[in-house]
Amino acid sequence: AGSTLSPVSDEILDGLGDRTNSTSDYTMAIPESQDVLQDTLRVATIDGIATVADLSTALAGIYTVEATRGDLPVAVSDEFTVSAATATTLAFIEEPLDAEAGASIGTVSLEILDDYGNRVSSGENVTVKLNDDFQTGAQLSGILTVAAIEGVATFTGLSIDIVGTYKLEAGSGSLPAVESTSFNISSATASDLAFVEQPSDAEAGTSIGTVSVEIRDDFGNRVFSSADVSLDIYNSPVVLSGTTTIAAIDGLATFSDLSVD
Repeated sequence: AGSTLSPVSDEILDGLGDRTNSTSDYTMAIPESQDVLQDTLRVATIDGIATVADLSTALAGIYTVEATRGDLPVAVSDEFTVSAATATTLAFIEEPLDAEAGASIGTVSLEILDDYGNRVSSGENVTVKLNDDFQTGAQLSGILTVAAIEGVATFTGLSIDIVGTYKLEAGSGSLPAVESTSFNISSATASDLAFVEQPSDAEAGTSIGTVSVEIRDDFGNRVFSSADVSLDIYNSPVVLSGTTTIAAIDGLATFSDLSVD
Protein backbone atom coordinates (compact mmCIF):
# COMPACT_ATOMS: atom_id res chain seq x y z
CA ALA A 1 0.00 0.00 0.00
CA GLY A 2 1.21 3.47 -0.87
CA SER A 3 3.95 2.24 -3.19
CA THR A 4 3.93 2.75 -6.96
CA LEU A 5 2.43 0.00 -9.08
CA SER A 6 4.18 -1.39 -12.11
CA PRO A 7 3.50 0.78 -15.20
CA VAL A 8 0.00 0.31 -16.62
CA SER A 9 -0.50 0.79 -20.35
CA ASP A 10 -3.36 0.49 -22.83
CA GLU A 11 -3.30 0.63 -26.60
CA ILE A 12 -5.82 2.01 -29.07
CA LEU A 13 -6.69 -0.47 -31.81
CA ASP A 14 -8.62 -0.13 -35.03
CA GLY A 15 -11.39 -2.46 -36.18
CA LEU A 16 -8.83 -4.95 -37.49
CA GLY A 17 -6.94 -5.14 -34.22
CA ASP A 18 -4.01 -3.02 -35.37
CA ARG A 19 -2.58 -0.28 -33.16
CA THR A 20 -3.44 3.24 -34.32
CA ASN A 21 -1.22 6.31 -34.17
CA SER A 22 -3.68 8.19 -31.95
CA THR A 23 -2.41 10.88 -29.55
CA SER A 24 -5.71 11.58 -27.83
CA ASP A 25 -6.03 11.68 -24.03
CA TYR A 26 -6.93 8.56 -22.05
CA THR A 27 -8.21 8.31 -18.47
CA MET A 28 -6.87 5.63 -16.10
CA ALA A 29 -8.88 5.02 -12.92
CA ILE A 30 -9.50 2.58 -10.09
CA PRO A 31 -13.32 2.31 -10.16
CA GLU A 32 -15.27 3.63 -7.20
CA SER A 33 -17.19 0.36 -6.98
CA GLN A 34 -14.05 -1.23 -5.51
CA ASP A 35 -14.53 0.70 -2.24
CA VAL A 36 -11.46 2.89 -2.56
CA LEU A 37 -11.10 6.59 -3.17
CA GLN A 38 -11.13 6.95 -6.92
CA ASP A 39 -7.60 7.53 -8.20
CA THR A 40 -7.79 8.96 -11.69
CA LEU A 41 -5.02 10.02 -14.04
CA ARG A 42 -5.41 11.59 -17.46
CA VAL A 43 -2.62 10.71 -19.86
CA ALA A 44 -1.88 11.36 -23.51
CA THR A 45 -1.35 8.43 -25.85
CA ILE A 46 1.89 8.17 -27.81
CA ASP A 47 1.65 6.24 -31.07
CA GLY A 48 -1.59 4.65 -29.82
CA ILE A 49 -0.29 3.62 -26.35
CA ALA A 50 -1.34 5.30 -23.06
CA THR A 51 1.01 4.52 -20.13
CA VAL A 52 0.75 5.42 -16.45
CA ALA A 53 3.97 4.86 -14.50
CA ASP A 54 3.10 6.23 -11.04
CA LEU A 55 -0.34 4.83 -10.17
CA SER A 56 -0.75 3.89 -6.50
CA THR A 57 -3.41 3.37 -3.84
CA ALA A 58 -3.20 3.56 -0.05
CA LEU A 59 -5.82 0.90 0.70
CA ALA A 60 -5.02 -2.80 0.63
CA GLY A 61 -7.26 -4.97 -1.53
CA ILE A 62 -7.81 -6.57 -4.92
CA TYR A 63 -8.28 -4.07 -7.74
CA THR A 64 -8.53 -3.50 -11.48
CA VAL A 65 -7.72 -0.39 -13.49
CA GLU A 66 -10.14 0.99 -16.08
CA ALA A 67 -8.97 2.86 -19.14
CA THR A 68 -11.53 5.06 -20.85
CA ARG A 69 -11.85 7.42 -23.78
CA GLY A 70 -15.27 8.86 -24.43
CA ASP A 71 -15.87 7.31 -27.84
CA LEU A 72 -14.32 3.86 -27.14
CA PRO A 73 -15.36 0.85 -25.00
CA VAL A 74 -13.92 0.72 -21.48
CA ALA A 75 -10.79 -1.46 -21.15
CA VAL A 76 -10.36 -3.29 -17.82
CA SER A 77 -7.01 -4.61 -16.56
CA ASP A 78 -6.37 -7.96 -14.93
CA GLU A 79 -6.89 -8.01 -11.16
CA PHE A 80 -3.92 -7.11 -8.98
CA THR A 81 -3.39 -7.17 -5.21
CA VAL A 82 -2.26 -4.30 -3.00
CA SER A 83 -1.03 -5.60 0.36
CA ALA A 84 -0.52 -3.74 3.64
CA ALA A 85 2.75 -1.87 4.15
CA THR A 86 5.08 -2.27 7.16
CA ALA A 87 3.42 -2.22 10.58
CA THR A 88 3.69 1.21 12.24
CA THR A 89 0.94 1.44 14.85
CA LEU A 90 -1.64 -0.28 17.03
CA ALA A 91 -5.32 0.64 17.35
CA PHE A 92 -8.08 -0.54 19.68
CA ILE A 93 -10.99 -2.28 17.97
CA GLU A 94 -12.93 -3.23 21.11
CA GLU A 95 -12.45 -0.96 24.11
CA PRO A 96 -12.59 -2.05 27.79
CA LEU A 97 -15.99 -1.80 29.49
CA ASP A 98 -17.09 -0.59 32.92
CA ALA A 99 -17.21 -3.47 35.39
CA GLU A 100 -17.29 -4.43 39.06
CA ALA A 101 -14.06 -5.16 40.87
CA GLY A 102 -12.79 -8.63 39.98
CA ALA A 103 -15.20 -8.99 37.04
CA SER A 104 -14.29 -9.05 33.36
CA ILE A 105 -13.92 -5.71 31.57
CA GLY A 106 -15.16 -7.43 28.43
CA THR A 107 -13.38 -8.52 25.27
CA VAL A 108 -10.58 -6.10 24.41
CA SER A 109 -9.03 -6.31 20.93
CA LEU A 110 -6.40 -4.40 18.99
CA GLU A 111 -5.17 -4.46 15.42
CA ILE A 112 -1.73 -3.90 13.95
CA LEU A 113 -1.85 -1.28 11.18
CA ASP A 114 0.39 0.29 8.57
CA ASP A 115 0.68 4.04 7.93
CA TYR A 116 -2.43 3.95 5.74
CA GLY A 117 -4.73 2.23 8.25
CA ASN A 118 -4.49 -1.20 6.61
CA ARG A 119 -4.40 -4.20 8.92
CA VAL A 120 -1.04 -6.00 8.75
CA SER A 121 -1.29 -9.81 8.84
CA SER A 122 1.12 -10.11 11.76
CA GLY A 123 1.53 -12.68 14.52
CA GLU A 124 3.53 -10.39 16.81
CA ASN A 125 2.88 -10.36 20.55
CA VAL A 126 0.75 -7.54 21.96
CA THR A 127 0.86 -6.67 25.68
CA VAL A 128 -1.61 -4.64 27.76
CA LYS A 129 -1.15 -2.98 31.14
CA LEU A 130 -2.71 -0.25 33.23
CA ASN A 131 -1.65 3.19 32.02
CA ASP A 132 0.93 4.71 34.39
CA ASP A 133 -1.26 7.79 34.93
CA PHE A 134 -3.94 5.56 36.44
CA GLN A 135 -1.82 3.46 38.80
CA THR A 136 -3.46 3.34 42.24
CA GLY A 137 -2.00 0.08 43.48
CA ALA A 138 -4.58 -1.74 41.39
CA GLN A 139 -3.81 -5.07 39.80
CA LEU A 140 -4.74 -5.88 36.19
CA SER A 141 -5.34 -9.63 36.14
CA GLY A 142 -5.66 -12.09 33.28
CA ILE A 143 -3.52 -13.02 30.27
CA LEU A 144 -1.72 -9.76 29.51
CA THR A 145 0.28 -10.83 26.43
CA VAL A 146 -1.23 -12.58 23.41
CA ALA A 147 -0.01 -13.28 19.89
CA ALA A 148 -1.94 -11.48 17.18
CA ILE A 149 -3.80 -13.64 14.66
CA GLU A 150 -3.71 -12.08 11.19
CA GLY A 151 -3.00 -8.75 12.82
CA VAL A 152 -5.64 -8.87 15.58
CA ALA A 153 -4.82 -9.43 19.27
CA THR A 154 -7.80 -10.38 21.45
CA PHE A 155 -7.85 -10.32 25.26
CA THR A 156 -10.60 -11.93 27.33
CA GLY A 157 -11.01 -12.28 31.09
CA LEU A 158 -9.14 -9.12 32.08
CA SER A 159 -10.15 -7.69 35.47
CA ILE A 160 -9.11 -5.05 38.03
CA ASP A 161 -9.41 -5.32 41.81
CA ILE A 162 -9.61 -1.72 43.05
CA VAL A 163 -12.38 0.81 42.45
CA GLY A 164 -11.39 3.70 40.20
CA THR A 165 -11.16 5.11 36.67
CA TYR A 166 -8.56 3.55 34.39
CA LYS A 167 -7.10 3.34 30.90
CA LEU A 168 -5.28 0.41 29.34
CA GLU A 169 -1.99 0.87 27.51
CA ALA A 170 -1.00 -1.54 24.76
CA GLY A 171 2.34 -2.12 23.07
CA SER A 172 4.00 -4.47 20.60
CA GLY A 173 7.74 -4.53 20.05
CA SER A 174 9.00 -1.20 18.72
CA LEU A 175 5.54 0.12 17.84
CA PRO A 176 4.39 3.20 19.80
CA ALA A 177 2.18 2.44 22.80
CA VAL A 178 -1.51 3.34 22.49
CA GLU A 179 -4.15 4.09 25.13
CA SER A 180 -7.71 2.85 25.42
CA THR A 181 -10.65 5.01 26.32
CA SER A 182 -11.21 5.41 30.07
CA PHE A 183 -13.46 3.00 31.96
CA ASN A 184 -14.72 2.65 35.54
CA ILE A 185 -14.41 -0.11 38.11
CA SER A 186 -17.07 -0.13 40.83
CA SER A 187 -17.22 -2.17 44.02
CA ALA A 188 -18.36 -5.77 43.96
CA THR A 189 -21.01 -7.35 46.23
CA ALA A 190 -20.69 -6.58 49.95
CA SER A 191 -18.93 -9.38 51.81
CA ASP A 192 -17.19 -7.90 54.85
CA LEU A 193 -17.09 -5.18 57.51
CA ALA A 194 -14.01 -3.29 58.67
CA PHE A 195 -13.35 -0.68 61.36
CA VAL A 196 -12.19 2.67 60.01
CA GLU A 197 -12.09 4.46 63.38
CA GLN A 198 -11.46 2.29 66.42
CA PRO A 199 -12.94 2.81 69.92
CA SER A 200 -10.75 4.76 72.36
CA ASP A 201 -9.94 4.10 76.01
CA ALA A 202 -12.38 5.90 78.32
CA GLU A 203 -13.77 6.04 81.85
CA ALA A 204 -16.92 4.06 82.62
CA GLY A 205 -20.00 5.83 81.33
CA THR A 206 -18.05 8.25 79.10
CA SER A 207 -17.75 8.26 75.33
CA ILE A 208 -15.38 5.81 73.73
CA GLY A 209 -15.00 8.28 70.88
CA THR A 210 -16.24 8.21 67.33
CA VAL A 211 -16.34 4.68 65.94
CA SER A 212 -16.87 4.07 62.25
CA VAL A 213 -17.28 0.90 60.23
CA GLU A 214 -17.33 0.46 56.47
CA ILE A 215 -18.99 -2.18 54.32
CA ARG A 216 -16.49 -3.80 51.94
CA ASP A 217 -16.35 -6.25 49.04
CA ASP A 218 -13.92 -9.16 48.72
CA PHE A 219 -11.22 -6.82 47.39
CA GLY A 220 -11.36 -4.30 50.23
CA ASN A 221 -13.35 -1.71 48.31
CA ARG A 222 -16.04 0.22 50.15
CA VAL A 223 -19.50 -0.76 48.95
CA PHE A 224 -21.88 2.19 48.65
CA SER A 225 -24.60 0.61 50.75
CA SER A 226 -27.18 1.96 53.19
CA ALA A 227 -27.53 -1.31 55.11
CA ASP A 228 -27.82 -1.23 58.93
CA VAL A 229 -24.64 -1.87 60.91
CA SER A 230 -24.85 -2.91 64.58
CA LEU A 231 -22.18 -2.88 67.31
CA ASP A 232 -21.95 -4.84 70.56
CA ILE A 233 -19.29 -5.68 73.11
CA TYR A 234 -17.46 -8.76 71.85
CA ASN A 235 -17.81 -11.92 73.93
CA SER A 236 -18.89 -10.10 77.11
CA PRO A 237 -22.11 -9.52 79.07
CA VAL A 238 -21.19 -5.84 79.51
CA VAL A 239 -23.77 -3.49 77.98
CA LEU A 240 -22.76 -1.09 75.21
CA SER A 241 -24.85 2.06 75.61
CA GLY A 242 -25.83 4.59 72.99
CA THR A 243 -27.11 4.21 69.44
CA THR A 244 -25.76 0.79 68.52
CA THR A 245 -27.45 0.35 65.13
CA ILE A 246 -26.84 2.87 62.38
CA ALA A 247 -27.77 2.90 58.68
CA ALA A 248 -24.60 3.25 56.64
CA ILE A 249 -24.22 6.31 54.42
CA ASP A 250 -22.41 5.43 51.19
CA GLY A 251 -21.12 2.30 52.91
CA LEU A 252 -19.89 4.00 56.11
CA ALA A 253 -21.65 3.69 59.50
CA THR A 254 -20.53 6.23 62.11
CA PHE A 255 -21.27 5.88 65.85
CA SER A 256 -20.69 8.93 68.06
CA ASP A 257 -22.44 8.36 71.41
CA LEU A 258 -21.20 4.99 72.61
CA SER A 259 -20.16 4.25 76.17
CA VAL A 260 -19.66 1.30 78.48
CA ASP A 261 -20.97 1.36 82.11
